[in-house]
Amino acid sequence: MKKVLLLIILLSIFIIADAEITYGIFPSLVYLEHGIFIAPQAHISAIDSELDFYLGARAAWVVNHSLMIGGSYNWNLDHPLVAKTHADSSYYAKSHYGGLEVEYSFFAFRPIHFSVYNLVGFGSLDLLLNDKNYVKQEDYFIYEPGVFLKINMTDYFHIGAGVTYRYINQLDNPFVSEKELGGLTGNLALKFGWF
Repeated sequence: MKKVLLLIILLSIFIIADAEITYGIFPSLVYLEHGIFIAPQAHISAIDSELDFYLGARAAWVVNHSLMIGGSYNWNLDHPLVAKTHADSSYYAKSHYGGLEVEYSFFAFRPIHFSVYNLVGFGSLDLLLNDKNYVKQEDYFIYEPGVFLKINMTDYFHIGAGVTYRYINQLDNPFVSEKELGGLTGNLALKFGWF
């Protein structure tokens, strides 16, 4: 995992250094084109065949119209049933996560283009008895790479839809495994800003 993170950081540095105007070995940030965006977003995944819906928000710095560096926070709207031990004892999962995001758009000026996406961060999983009482709370590490199809609706509004895969680590829960909490996730983001 450390090698993957190091590779992401190095790749980001090389992309930033690829400015169109350079006056020396390393370009000054002055010569880069800057922008920002904020985005409400939604995710859908599954825990043990139970659908799991998330809402979240993103914010990022946009470099040269292509590289986006920022962060996001996501929390699930529903609490999927993960275990039923007795007739009157059911356990539900409540989770939220966030972290650092790095996204790179290819052919950013085309109306329809694609990007590669990475999130590295931390989350929390709460186990609820009968969807009311907290039984156990655990923190976990998350790495979420993905690919997005993006549509430039206007200069200030873009739509991104894609698929990511959540890798979960450091979770030790009796009813929810790392593999069940992770897995494929469908994503939709509405981006507002200066790209």
